[in-house]
Amino acid sequence: MQAGERTRPGRPVWDRSVVWGLLQNPAYRGQAAFGKTHQGPLRPRLRAQRGRPLQPRQTTSSDDVPSADWIRIPVLALLEPALFDAVHAQLDENRRHARQTRRGARYLLQGLLQGQLCGYAFYGKPLSPSPRKNRPRAYAYYRCLGTDAYRFGGERICPKTQGRTDRLELAVWHEVCALLARPERLSQEFERRQHATGESHRQARSA
Repeated sequence: MQAGERTRPGRPVWDRSVVWGLLQNPAYRGQAAFGKTHQGPLRPRLRAQRGRPLQPRQTTSSDDVPSADWIRIPVLALLEPALFDAVHAQLDENRRHARQTRRGARYLLQGLLQGQLCGYAFYGKPLSPSPRKNRPRAYAYYRCLGTDAYRFGGERICPKTQGRTDRLELAVWHEVCALLARPERLSQEFERRQHATGESHRQARSA
């Protein structure tokens, strides 16, 4: 930030998601809130979270609660309410003028591919107009989150290069076909994961 304030780990660059969370927290204008989330049944996962097992110890998922149902608690304001409200008015104005984009996963393997070294997921990245020279392309690129330096204080933590979507998806499809040709591999992998999950639970209880 321009004020020179560093993040909690001491980095000079603030992640956009952190700044967004600050702007959405009503406690900064003197109104903390209780009951912003509630616990529900555990939702199925596409893949394990980075550094965590596929089946976590916690058996519930956290869901957002509408702001009208929050319990407001007065606290010491860190920002002037007028300034906080002006920021939200500007955000609303930005949303009104922003282009409407498609939501959700637009790429087949987005969030499913994972970097072997850093453990972060890959996301789809379309080609910019300059490399395309205004010519349409039938592919984009899969890029690892760990290669985005701005997310990690200006330094990339993954050396992986991006890969073309069409080539990666074709390679995965060939692996799927090979797996379907040998269904016993599915049974073996299922038993292996069941055994690994049982071992992790036993270790957690004995710890």
